[in-house]
Amino acid sequence: MYLITTLILAAVFRPATLAAARVASPFLPATVGLEPNESDGPRRTADSKDPAMPAEVERTLLLLGVRAKIGQLMMVGFEGTTAGSDARALIAEYGVGGIELLGGNVRNATQVTELTASLRELARNSGAPLPLLIGIDQEGGWITRVRDGATHLPGNMALGATGDPSLSFAAGQVTASELRQMGVNVNFAPVLDVNTNPANPIVGTRSFSDDPATVASHGSAYARGLQLGGVLAVGKHFPGHGAVSADSHLTLPVDRSLVGVVRNVHLPPFRTAVADGIGGVMTAHVAFPAFDPAGSRPATLSRKLVGDILRRELGFAGLVFTDDLTMHGALAGQSAADAALEAILAGADIILVGGPLDRQRAIFERLYAATQDGTLPMERLDESVRRVIAAKRRFADPGARPSERHDGAAVAAVVAERALTVLEAPRQAIRSGDRVVVVTPDVVRLVNGRTPLAEALERRGVRVQEVRTIASRDPGLERARAEAVAALASADAAIVATWGIGPAQARLAQTLVSARKPVSAVSLGSPYDLAKIEGVDGRLAAYGYSPAQQQAVAAYIVGELRPTGKLPVGISPTFRRGAGKLGD
Repeated sequence: MYLITTLILAAVFRPATLAAARVASPFLPATVGLEPNESDGPRRTADSKDPAMPAEVERTLLLLGVRAKIGQLMMVGFEGTTAGSDARALIAEYGVGGIELLGGNVRNATQVTELTASLRELARNSGAPLPLLIGIDQEGGWITRVRDGATHLPGNMALGATGDPSLSFAAGQVTASELRQMGVNVNFAPVLDVNTNPANPIVGTRSFSDDPATVASHGSAYARGLQLGGVLAVGKHFPGHGAVSADSHLTLPVDRSLVGVVRNVHLPPFRTAVADGIGGVMTAHVAFPAFDPAGSRPATLSRKLVGDILRRELGFAGLVFTDDLTMHGALAGQSAADAALEAILAGADIILVGGPLDRQRAIFERLYAATQDGTLPMERLDESVRRVIAAKRRFADPGARPSERHDGAAVAAVVAERALTVLEAPRQAIRSGDRVVVVTPDVVRLVNGRTPLAEALERRGVRVQEVRTIASRDPGLERARAEAVAALASADAAIVATWGIGPAQARLAQTLVSARKPVSAVSLGSPYDLAKIEGVDGRLAAYGYSPAQQQAVAAYIVGELRPTGKLPVGISPTFRRGAGKLGD
């Protein structure tokens, strides 16, 4: 009977085709940055369907038993770079409908391609009634799970600094093309958080801006690029994670903003994305006392925020994903199993949860028990399963591939160059033959023993002595400070690259400034770093440390590039949003 059910489902489960008509963008390669033509009709929303969609969804739903339905509501993680025993158990025994790939699952693009193929084969061989959703965090910037064999695109704040949403669309296209080639059909992106708190420890450069309109325009453009390439976009973290000072991986942050602030600052990007057809939204493990007077319930578990505001007020008909329930901010003092049930009752459709296997099993069995005792009504369960089936028809076809591949390196270079923001220009460019001390944080990966920044300068004839710093440990920075001071004695200038600057990094920069030689500060991460260093000869925001961004920095330093980027966030009373010296 199970085989017959699977064959029937295969017959009715025909994924919808993707629109392909595009118009060209004037500054990118011909196959990149192409938006749908207005003549193609309205943008496809998450719940728009071909005429056969409702009937096929209902036929599929009727063929699923209760436990099969519950499996479709779970997207699980596991350890390792191959499909081991836990993955096999989750798929074969529990019929989970989705897999989330985390950093520990990834080595490179080839390995991810092999892993996803093995997961799909495992699902087929287990008689899975529907194909898997396979998701990953491939945001660009520092949250880029797959780097080897894929494009390390600049992140969202760099895109915001360009002032050009068509570049965000192009980034979405490139990402979708590469993910589909790897067998991934869900991207937990874009980040739609408005970063209003400079001390936010988890959002920062993952945000496009501290301006709601900028986040809305760039976020929706990125999501369109993803979805036109066949990858489900999941905007996060509803209703906003940008105003808090705590990390929801470790605790429950509390956003004490008034209702009007949340509605006018943090909700607009989600409202725009929903209107533009985004297929998924991820909830925030953040409490909002203005909406939930108890003050200890994360948005993930809030019927007011998910059911009333996201579903009814914003009209979102796509998939609601929880953020991972392994995070401490999700639990509100209860078990992960109880939190999962509460999230589904609040309006979530898919529970994200990493290992261990015992926790995942407990969630499955808690949801099943709730259907048996009436706590989870069948009508509520079927409502979510219908959405999952519809999304899988559109995005989960394992054989579908984009019609064209995009030049990721070209897009990364254009974004990096157009994002580069000069707040204070050095008095003179560095020339071929000059001796320069380059201080770089250890988060920047080495290629053949050099950072891309040092290598790009050396390629232009600059004689570089590179000093590596340790981003967070003062003893390592003290060693680096002594090394940099000694090197600067025989050098012409210094470049101090920062990432998450702390007091010791700032002291290192100030020590070099006191040597009375030109010192330029370059932020390879948060631009807020640049407000913490005094007396430097130049200040430059790159917004990230991808190879393309480091190469753009080198091109500017030697006078080859005339940056046009503008700060998408205010970093101080002197350097407000929109600051940037054009063409210097």
